[in-house]
Amino acid sequence: MKKNNFWPVFAIVILMGFAIFIWQSAKNQETKADAGFNNQLQAADEEKYFSDSAKVMFFYSEGCGWCEEEKKVLLEISNQGYKVKPISASEHKDLFDKYEVTGTPTLVAPDGEKKVGYLDKEELKSFLDKYK
Repeated sequence: MKKNNFWPVFAIVILMGFAIFIWQSAKNQETKADAGFNNQLQAADEEKYFSDSAKVMFFYSEGCGWCEEEKKVLLEISNQGYKVKPISASEHKDLFDKYEVTGTPTLVAPDGEKKVGYLDKEELKSFLDKYK
C-alpha cells in the first residue's frame, strides 16, 4: 500500500507561499519608507530653487524625466540665487492653457519668451539672467 504524501507537500507549499508573502510585504514597506525619505529630500531641494515670487515660470510635470534633469541643474545653480516659479501640470492646467505650454519642461518669461525642453546649465543661466 502506497503512502499518501499529499498533506505534507501541501503544508510545505502553503508555508513557503506565506513566507514569500511576508518577505514581499516587508520589502514593499521598505520601498515606501525610502520613497517618503526621497520625497522629503526632493521637497527640501525644491525650496532652494522654487519661489512663488520668481519672474520666470517653470512648467513641469510629474514623471517627466527631462523635468527631473532640469531640476538637477536648477539645484546646482540655486546657490547663485537662481530661482523659478513652479507650475505643475497636475495643479495648474489653466496656466498651461493660458501660456500655450504643450510640453515639459518649459520656461516662460514675463515678456512671454519661452524656452521649451531641457537647458544645460549655461543656457539656463543665460535665460534666467535676462529676467533677474
